[in-house]
Amino acid sequence: MAELRAFVDAHALWLFVLLLVAGAAGAAVAWRRRDHAGEDAPIPMLRKRTASGLLGIASGVFAALAVSVMGEGRLVALDNRVHAWLADTFGAPLLAALGWLTYLGDDAVIVAAASIIAVALLATRHRLLAWLWVFTLLGNGLLIRLFKDLFRRTRPVHDHGYAIETGYSFPSGHAAGSLVFYGMLAYLLLVLAPERWHRRIVATALVLVAAIGSSRVLLQVHYLSDVFAGYALGLGWLALCIGASESLRTARRRARA
Repeated sequence: MAELRAFVDAHALWLFVLLLVAGAAGAAVAWRRRDHAGEDAPIPMLRKRTASGLLGIASGVFAALAVSVMGEGRLVALDNRVHAWLADTFGAPLLAALGWLTYLGDDAVIVAAASIIAVALLATRHRLLAWLWVFTLLGNGLLIRLFKDLFRRTRPVHDHGYAIETGYSFPSGHAAGSLVFYGMLAYLLLVLAPERWHRRIVATALVLVAAIGSSRVLLQVHYLSDVFAGYALGLGWLALCIGASESLRTARRRARA
């Protein structure tokens, strides 16, 4: 067991890179299948096998990061070095800009926007998508709270005033929340919007998620591993929910065919 923990601690960052590669590969495969499908073919955006693979990899990466962080090994040392460098490097103007950017992942913003979107989906009779939207976001919120209370990691010291956080640090709620919120919103738009907008939708979602997660580290309210773990948690949950949604939508289309 000690040897396994040492291996995980030494390779936690590489495991996160594997998560990124797997996510990109899964998205590319799903996109190619859609491009080569017939116009009326019930081809899901995310197949069960791909969704299961992403969930498994994301869960493994999250577990590896958790083991490394709780063991206070090399990854924690890297977290501390990055945090110390940022604290000595970034000035007030950049921190102020990042403080505004990070609001895009705040609970208040996400809850307000999610409520408007849910009402809009119900009003336009997209009931399945509306319930999926609500279930995905609520479930993600519960997972974030569960793991924060489980690990109880203390946040890094941040006294610049441009972002004030007092809760637990691991995993990053902003990273997981923004990935699930903007990722799920992108999925809804892919289902409902014309195909000519699809690449822009995906690109915009990726930029927002990356920017919000990065802002948490740069503002020094999270360690680097917190954000990585948040992304792993969010990607696993998002893959599970979109995979389930696509299975239901594909079954309905086949039943009507």
